[in-house]
Amino acid sequence: PPYRITPETQTVALQGKKGSGKSTVVDGLITLLVPPPRNKHLLYNQASGISEENKKSKGRTDETYFWGNYDESIDENEHIQSKRLREVNDSHHTLLLACFDNGIQRLTLVQVWFWKTDAIKKIYIVCPKALKIEEHFINLGYDPLKLRKQFEMLSPEAKVFTDDFKGYQQYFRDIL
Repeated sequence: PPYRITPETQTVALQGKKGSGKSTVVDGLITLLVPPPRNKHLLYNQASGISEENKKSKGRTDETYFWGNYDESIDENEHIQSKRLREVNDSHHTLLLACFDNGIQRLTLVQVWFWKTDAIKKIYIVCPKALKIEEHFINLGYDPLKLRKQFEMLSPEAKVFTDDFKGYQQYFRDIL
């Protein structure tokens, strides 16, 4: 189910048991707002002390999030092994959506990731209206043109970007 975080102040603390998803919430916001380093993945799970120099364990990547990897262990050859929620094939997608609302202005940021020919393809959506996964993203297929038409009909200010984080980020900054 969708989760809501409605801060009443400018500072919010996430608390919870180990494995409850605190880092995943932060990673989701980082994914929506921060551009990946050139030719590299975002550095996820930073709260666990992971750095570029120390990625041996708990190193999350776009791919491990996409496939739903969990329960990491290190085998006898010191390779990281994980269980997966999904089998590798071209029929899967994953979606990340956050709606930001300050009482004056509303902005929804969406990333839809598809697995195509051994790589993740990303579609970025910026919409000045509130979007809901269960309402606006049913029967989703990898068709950037169809998505573009769908969201531009919903709102003329909505924009869809295919594998273009820089354009997506510039557009949501311009709206703000």
